[in-house]
Amino acid sequence: MVGDEIIVDGEEFKHLTQVIRLKEGDKFICVVGDEFDYVCEIVRLDKKQAFAKVIEKSLNKSNPKKKLVLFQALIKKDNFELVLQKAVELGMSKVIPFVSEHCVNKSGVNLDRLNTLISSACKQCERSHVMELSDAIKFDNMLAQLKNFDVVVFANEIDGKDFDFSTLSKFNNIAFVVGCEGGFTEKEKDAILKHENVKSVNLGSRILRAETASIVLMGLGSLLSNN
Repeated sequence: MVGDEIIVDGEEFKHLTQVIRLKEGDKFICVVGDEFDYVCEIVRLDKKQAFAKVIEKSLNKSNPKKKLVLFQALIKKDNFELVLQKAVELGMSKVIPFVSEHCVNKSGVNLDRLNTLISSACKQCERSHVMELSDAIKFDNMLAQLKNFDVVVFANEIDGKDFDFSTLSKFNNIAFVVGCEGGFTEKEKDAILKHENVKSVNLGSRILRAETASIVLMGLGSLLSNN
C-alpha cells in the first residue's frame, strides 16, 4: 500500500482541514481497520477532498493484544457512554449490552450514535481496530455466550471474593460481566455462577456505582492480563 493514493472526504475531510488545519505537504496517520498505521502526506487539497500518498506503513501498537469482551447491563445513557469511551481506551475488543431484571433502561442502544462515539475514542487513543458494539441482548442470551470464553470475571459486589487479576495473563479470551444500577437478582447471580469458567470477584470494601465498577474491572483486567 506504500505509494498508493487515498482520498479523504466527508466528515474526515472537515476534521482534517477545519479542526487540525492540515495543508499540502503535511502528514497524518490513516487507519483502515487492519493491524497497521499508514503515514500519509497530503499532495493536493480541493474544496471537498484531500488527496494523499501513503509514504510509510507500521504496526499499530495500541490495538488489544487479547480478546477482551465487556458484558454490560444497560445503565443510564450518559453513564453507558462513559463506559464505552473507557472500554475503547482500556483495550476492550467488544462491548455487549444486555437487559437484566433491574435495568431501568430496557429500550436498547442507539448504535449509530454510539459507534460515532467509539470511532472518536479510537482516534483519541490511536487504535486502528475499531471496538465492536452489539445491539442489546436478553439476559438469557448473555448467559449462553459465557461458555465461549476461557474465563469470565463477574463483578459480584456483595458475595464476590478477592481475586488475583494477574492470573488472567494465562488466558487469551476473557469476558467481564457488570450489572446495572440496581445490581442482579439472586436468581440472576446463581445463573451466572453456574458456569465453571466464572470468577466471582469483589472490587473492594465499598459498593461502586455501575459505571465505576465497569471501569475498575476493565482497567484491572486489561492491564494485568497483558503482563
